[in-house]
Amino acid sequence: MRQKRTLEIVLVFLISFSLFGIAVYAQDYTPSTLILDVFSDGSVNVEFVIEPDPILAKVNVTLIGKTIEDVLVVDSDGIILDWDLYTEVIEVDGLGLSEITLSYSTPSLTNKTGSLWSVSATSPVNAIISLPKDSVLVGLSPAPIGISVTDNRATITMPTGTFRVSYVLGTTGTREHALVLLNDAERTVEEADQAGVVVTEAEEVLAQARTAYMAGQYTQSETLSRQVTEMVQETIVLAGEALNTINDADALIQSKTGQYNQDALDSARSMLDSAEEEYSAGEYQTALADAEEAYSTALDAEPISTTPATGGNQTLLMAGGLVVIIVAAGYMYVNRQKQAPVMRPEPTIVDVDLNAVFKDRPHLRTDDKAVLRYIQETGGAFVTDVRERFDIPKSSAWRMVKRLEEEGLVEVTSVGRESHLQLKEPEEEP
Repeated sequence: MRQKRTLEIVLVFLISFSLFGIAVYAQDYTPSTLILDVFSDGSVNVEFVIEPDPILAKVNVTLIGKTIEDVLVVDSDGIILDWDLYTEVIEVDGLGLSEITLSYSTPSLTNKTGSLWSVSATSPVNAIISLPKDSVLVGLSPAPIGISVTDNRATITMPTGTFRVSYVLGTTGTREHALVLLNDAERTVEEADQAGVVVTEAEEVLAQARTAYMAGQYTQSETLSRQVTEMVQETIVLAGEALNTINDADALIQSKTGQYNQDALDSARSMLDSAEEEYSAGEYQTALADAEEAYSTALDAEPISTTPATGGNQTLLMAGGLVVIIVAAGYMYVNRQKQAPVMRPEPTIVDVDLNAVFKDRPHLRTDDKAVLRYIQETGGAFVTDVRERFDIPKSSAWRMVKRLEEEGLVEVTSVGRESHLQLKEPEEEP
């Protein structure tokens, strides 16, 4: 009886441990990179990089796609690992490993309707999709993080979650091709309208695309339809940035009301009111600039003094303060006259492959990339040069500089009272 009781205890322990192991399988790795290489026949080569929990002997990974073929699993040194496939889940021997790369092929991520192809999936990490060569991108959902074209091949970076990328193959300038692009442009405009985003200019270009299509001018219709899609996508992103900045400025003003200089906060509120009116009218670029200015004004508001002077003491303090201001102003004026003009550093062209940088950092914004190219072309630039060249507010420029500095892409140095930017060779990851 005692042996039977012991055996029962052991069985219960083993079952409990097994159930515990199953419960933690869903959290035994962190997704790192997902690359989808799409071919003209609809097949997709998938490269999925994960960072497993090194203390686990087995790592269960959920794959993208239903039909899995030509599987290859290697560690960070390229050593082939043992694995077992269970439908859409692969079990890998991962004890002691910090990185695992799974490569495989699947035809289940693409779909074709007429001449329109689409690739769709739900990704646990930002996904990089390379379309077939000479294909034409006609639709994206949601808005992409970045798009680049190399050797007539488009590469799109889509955000985490469910995405859909539509494209067509074949010769441009045909009736069928033009119709696909026109339909996609109409759908994009309709989605923007439903989201409450004003796309008046895009609607005007869409009307021109329809007219060109009806007149048999298919190449012109294609060009206009693509322009519509790009305009809507850019407007949606800009509207989102403007709305977020408006909300941030409003929250900051409310948090400072009653404790900080009211004149400054009233000025910030006036700017914010203008931004909200401009947003409602669909003037998103102006709304964003005014909202950023409102936020900056509210941020610089001085706190209200908690120890006000009274009676004769107040008069003396005011008189003394006036003297201090006059003396300080005179000192600053004399000092400014003595200062030598700021010497601009000699242009230095830093040999950085920006295309490779952008590929390694798909999360970089379009304006970030433009500024980096400008700095490289000019051999270095002051922050004021960047502001004037791209017509952006001071607060936006400083946020951009901070982003690029944190990415290790620019070096910021002080030249007199100016901040000078120079490209910096990115450090190689270990």
